[in-house]
Amino acid sequence: MAQPASSVIISLMIILPLVAFWLWMFQDMTNNANLPSESKSNWTLAFLFGNVFAAAFYYATEIERVENVRDAAKRQKMRRDLSFLALGTLIFLSLAIIINFMHP
Repeated sequence: MAQPASSVIISLMIILPLVAFWLWMFQDMTNNANLPSESKSNWTLAFLFGNVFAAAFYYATEIERVENVRDAAKRQKMRRDLSFLALGTLIFLSLAIIINFMHP
């Protein structure tokens, strides 16, 4: 039995922002000059096995360790970007719910 289009759309609206967040944090980790190579190896394994949970933990721990002014501006930009990502996700989910109720 085929799934209704709305359930596929809702699933994509949940999964795509999570994948985008994971890729964003993974890219930040690989470009983070403050992390030693051993830490990058450990984080890579965590990202592969922990997926979005590891990305959230990386964000909560490593992003907050930024100390100098230039990195503080980068951290502020990352927080703003994350806020836009969360807002976009909320809008997409709201639209998906509205569409789901409009089509029985």
